[in-house]
Formats: sequence, structure tokens, C-alpha cells
Amino acid sequence: MVRGEFESREELRKYLPDNVAVPRTLELDPSSSFLLTAFHHLTEEEEINPRQLAQVLKTLHQNSQYFTGKFGFHVTTFNGVVPLINDRCDTWKSTLADS
Repeated sequence: MVRGEFESREELRKYLPDNVAVPRTLELDPSSSFLLTAFHHLTEEEEINPRQLAQVLKTLHQNSQYFTGKFGFHVTTFNGVVPLINDRCDTWKSTLADS
């Protein structure tokens, strides 16, 4: 599970460097695992600007095709303990529909 989070953050940083906490280290062990990231201070005063969020998502979706020309991911990712299907697909729509 932790490897998927680490690899996902590394990939997201390529396209959204100002929006992702930098993953620092990863330790995998059969009994416990951990992921350390750079600290990102958040305050309650910060409000999410819907237009800025939409721009970030637009940038991600327009620029994040993997070098194969398909969408998906090379490492299994998880929603909690549930593994997600993230096989390579031709479109984002197919990727999300298969999840």
C-alpha cells in the first residue's frame, strides 16, 4: 500500500510540483511500513478556491499521460485496504470506469 502512495506522489510532483507534499523516504516491512513526506503547513484560514482547484485538475488531466500514451499506473494503488484497478487505458473515462 505504501509503495503505491509513494510512487503516486512522485508521479504527481512531475505535473503539480506546487500541490504535492514531497515524498522523502519509504520503508517496507512485513510487519509495518511507513512513508515520510515533507511538512506542508495548512491553516484553517486557507479556503479552497474552486477555480484554482479546477485549474490544477485541468493541468493534471491534460499533461499526465504516461510515456506509453495511455492512462493508468505501473504500481497498484489502494483506497484504504482495497486495491484499485489502474491498468493502462486509452482514456481517463475508461480508467475511471474500470475503478
